[in-house]
Amino acid sequence: PPPPPPPIPAPPPTPLAPDELAARTVPVVVTIDASRGWTGTSGTGIVLTPDGTVLTNHHVVSGATDITAVSAATGLIYDVDVIGYDSARDIAVLQLGTASGLPAAPVADALPPAGTPVTAFGNADGGGVVVAAPGTVIAADRSVMVRDSTEGSRKRLTGMLQTDTPIRPGDSGGPLVDHYGAVVGVNTAGAIEREQQEPSESAPEAYAVPIAEALAVVEQV
Repeated sequence: PPPPPPPIPAPPPTPLAPDELAARTVPVVVTIDASRGWTGTSGTGIVLTPDGTVLTNHHVVSGATDITAVSAATGLIYDVDVIGYDSARDIAVLQLGTASGLPAAPVADALPPAGTPVTAFGNADGGGVVVAAPGTVIAADRSVMVRDSTEGSRKRLTGMLQTDTPIRPGDSGGPLVDHYGAVVGVNTAGAIEREQQEPSESAPEAYAVPIAEALAVVEQV
């Protein structure tokens, strides 16, 4: 008998519209407030497990004496414990106290190539509301010198995913997702200024830790 016909490949998934992307991503986000005496820092976290394992940037929680997080899915406020971190990669792993049944973020299998649409989600300007910042991937494996807005120290981050998403203070630690809603990176630095260039002429510039690098820290913790 003749051989059976080859199977018809499944069509690629359809990219999500902006409102669909937000509906899928916002519930897996927490907004973070980290107190350091009389000062504090606002940031964002990505829920990895239903019982409240959360991924964020180390600089969001470094030196904090009291940390709380609010789930965008439930509106509940949680006390937060830092259970591990890698300051060189600027990644911290948190645990939300008494959390259960939280939606967990889907994770991409590979980094998107240059030109791929992506969207950064985060607690922009510490307003306590998750805001979307769309853009595209510029390049992978970039190095960048960043300055801590709290203490002014500088450090070099390597292996970063560069995008033109217009992220703002408070977005640090939030998810960078592809147009299917899978997390490809952890928003880490933005608003890099170049000398002798007017801000109005500067394209948005942002950097994210690739999700595989971040999850390697989680596994070590």
